[in-house]
Amino acid sequence: MEHHAYKSLVSLRLWGAKVEDAGVGSISQLLLAGPMHGLKLTHLEILDDSVGPSGCRAMGDALMLGGNSSLMTLRLDLNRSVLDAGAIELCKGLRTNKTLSVRPPAPWGCPNLAARSQAGRVAGVSASPSTSRLPFPTPPVRLAQKLTLSFCGITEVAVPAIAEVLAAPTSALVELDLSGNSLKSEGLAALSHAVMGNTTLETLLLADNGIGGSAPAENKAAMEALGNVLMAPPEVCKVCRLDMEMNTLAEEDASVLAAFLGPENTKVVSFKVDSSLPGELFDKLFRAESKGKKGKKGKKKKKK
Repeated sequence: MEHHAYKSLVSLRLWGAKVEDAGVGSISQLLLAGPMHGLKLTHLEILDDSVGPSGCRAMGDALMLGGNSSLMTLRLDLNRSVLDAGAIELCKGLRTNKTLSVRPPAPWGCPNLAARSQAGRVAGVSASPSTSRLPFPTPPVRLAQKLTLSFCGITEVAVPAIAEVLAAPTSALVELDLSGNSLKSEGLAALSHAVMGNTTLETLLLADNGIGGSAPAENKAAMEALGNVLMAPPEVCKVCRLDMEMNTLAEEDASVLAAFLGPENTKVVSFKVDSSLPGELFDKLFRAESKGKKGKKGKKKKKK
């Protein structure tokens, strides 16, 4: 690697490649050793690759404090053998990670070439002599710090470990996707409590998690906890996009949520619920984020 490192590589995507735990171990070594040779991955996807707890442990070890300092987006979707044990092992590293969970200082506006090169790497492109001569300041790049663990066989048992990552003072995840697991109402309540005080997380995706299928008392407690998240001011909690589709909520539970999503709530820009709800309740809860000018173009096409 020292003499033949492919230093332009910033994004690695492995989908259905039978990576398994052994392969994740090798990738983890790459995350650890790569930066020393100028190879700095910022985006990693290992999807549907039979990753289990052992692979998650290796990944967590590579991402903990003192390890990799470049990765900002990690996707491990569709690895159904991750399970609670794997999620817990991964979170042991993520709760001290300094790049995936910490928003780095913006490199734009800096007058030196090194800062410009770093800006290019964050954006997923390499700096060249032509781009290095661009006038400053350049448009800011949105640093998308994301963790996605959808369809990984995770239950409410692993939520305390995930909550530790969200509640850590260094946490700055912008998006968390836990769709297609089995967190249930108990897991939703624990996550809701964890994000209170987190001022960076904006998007929380919890579709198809069996939420609403617990005992009435647990369901109500979860809806109230989530409602507090929805109503919290941005300086306390910034979550403004939620996906709760394919969770069968009882009418009484949906009504509890509706009380937090009145016209006075201007923070929440997107809230998705299952269409199985009665029409009136669905209309009170469902919110779609405005697309601005793109939406207007869509209307013109419909008129034709």
